[in-house]
Amino acid sequence: MKNSDLQKSLYEGNINPDEIAKIESFKESAKIRLEKLNKLLENIAGKKVLNVGCGNGKFLNKEFLIKNTVTGVDVSLSALEEAKEYYHIPLQADLDSGIPVKDGDMDVVIASEVIEHIVDTDFFLYEVNRILKPGGVLVLTTPNINTPLSYMMMLFLDMPPYRSARYRAPHVRDFTKRTLRLALENNGFEIRNYYGTALFIPWLGYFMSGLCNFFPRLGSELVVKAIKVKDIEYRNSNFSMILTK
Repeated sequence: MKNSDLQKSLYEGNINPDEIAKIESFKESAKIRLEKLNKLLENIAGKKVLNVGCGNGKFLNKEFLIKNTVTGVDVSLSALEEAKEYYHIPLQADLDSGIPVKDGDMDVVIASEVIEHIVDTDFFLYEVNRILKPGGVLVLTTPNINTPLSYMMMLFLDMPPYRSARYRAPHVRDFTKRTLRLALENNGFEIRNYYGTALFIPWLGYFMSGLCNFFPRLGSELVVKAIKVKDIEYRNSNFSMILTK
């Protein structure tokens, strides 16, 4: 099964009760993440925006949707059907194959909880760079696997880091504050804002959200605003060629 087929199957509504329970447990984390993401977007108006991996479209503030022309892209047809209420042009796309938007057409790209699902990170960020205008904005979120909880899981339970790419997980790539910065800088972006969401302690919840703005590594997720500072050329490495065979 291709990665895009796996991701599509996960988000077409065929979710078992165990997976629903996991989703419910992430609601508090998602609330904090979306508050910080929308905070980074609040001064943007009159722009062409692409929301990559938009899902059903409900996580963006209504004021932002009204002030801007927002297009949603997702692999899931059922999610896009719901997204029609929010987006001018919902588009279905396999992001492993590219983003169906012409060069330099967008002012802003939003990619919340997407990059960890993409096999070829450089190709995805190249595509984002390609469709953004010079000086365009990328707002991105992704799980942070370099947390105190992750250390405890590896040390005492012999388990991979919290929310990492693991057995039967939908995530295929892991990021820390440093590796996410490297990926963005290698693909023509300069980070302007870098936040963590909140420190997660099992059975107790999420704490120190404000402190995680200053120490992102403590947060269970990373929230980043970056600016396109240069065009790049995609380097089709032997590694990416192997992945596509």
